[in-house]
Amino acid sequence: MKQLELFKTEKNLSLDQKIAKSKEIIKSAFESYHTIALAWSGGKDSTTLLILALEVLKETSGKLIVVHSDTLVENPVIREHCDSFLEKFKEYVKQENLNVEVHVAIPKQTDTFWYKVLVKGYPKPNFKFRWCQQALKIRPTQSLLKILGYKVILVGLREDESKSRNRTVQKHYKQNKAKMSGYVNIAPILFWSDEDVWEFLAIKSREHTWANIDRVIQVYRDASGECPIVAGMSKAKKSECGARFGCWVCTLVEDDKSMRNLAKLNSTLQPLVDFRVWFKEFSDKPENRTGYSSKGEYIGGRVGKLTIPARIEIFNRLLDIQKQTGIKVIQDHEITAFQELLQNWNS
Repeated sequence: MKQLELFKTEKNLSLDQKIAKSKEIIKSAFESYHTIALAWSGGKDSTTLLILALEVLKETSGKLIVVHSDTLVENPVIREHCDSFLEKFKEYVKQENLNVEVHVAIPKQTDTFWYKVLVKGYPKPNFKFRWCQQALKIRPTQSLLKILGYKVILVGLREDESKSRNRTVQKHYKQNKAKMSGYVNIAPILFWSDEDVWEFLAIKSREHTWANIDRVIQVYRDASGECPIVAGMSKAKKSECGARFGCWVCTLVEDDKSMRNLAKLNSTLQPLVDFRVWFKEFSDKPENRTGYSSKGEYIGGRVGKLTIPARIEIFNRLLDIQKQTGIKVIQDHEITAFQELLQNWNS
């Protein structure tokens, strides 16, 4: 059976049948590999996957390694939610005596976002130079998994999530498994719809009180403006649940509606929204670029690394935002490293 036909068949299952199918996939993974990692982002899909994996773990032998990635420039609302969630999760698995470990992957100090921009002079990420994804998420997670010695990962990927995810599935996945960059990715909820995920979380909210699912739902509702959690919602309503969670400074999106909606509810976030728009335009101005690549090669007058004066302007604005909002938008080591760079530049 072709992959597309398989997805079509699985999509037609009832939610109960999909839950059973997903648990079967997870159980098979434990039986085959015993110890498996699970990538948890804090969103609805990875939370659904985590609950499924825990329920399976209670019924079988195995070990679960929960890996969370902190880019250090996360949406502050999501960062707060993730930190709170992980603390309660650790208490829960300890109380239930489950064979679970939790690890948080962070980028190397020389790979953090503002170190790259301020010290190394990297311009804003764009689709042709998407340096942030590798530096902030992929490399830290892979490095952590390499240290831990695990290469089998449960991921909350869904074919229905977006066109780009659909292409990834069609290109790499055979049934619910893919081998990518030396790792075995297993996607137990690949065939679930948005409605399935929301309905599952609504059902599980009373049973899994430790997960504070009501908070997960509220975060999506706040970020999307409106997000009704009902089965069988229309396509129009479904689109309203399309909240995007990621780095608050992300320049790869044209308009970060999630941050804008959150700022309407919490005015403290508005300076971050304004800075992202400014930074996106400021980084592209020809007068703010040196024309030289990070390797020191001349590549043209309108591109290349950011000039030192441009970096100073970015740095000062970040400090102002941090003072104004009380939100830690730049790390101490990034401040120190840039100040040392300026000392050498001025001497």
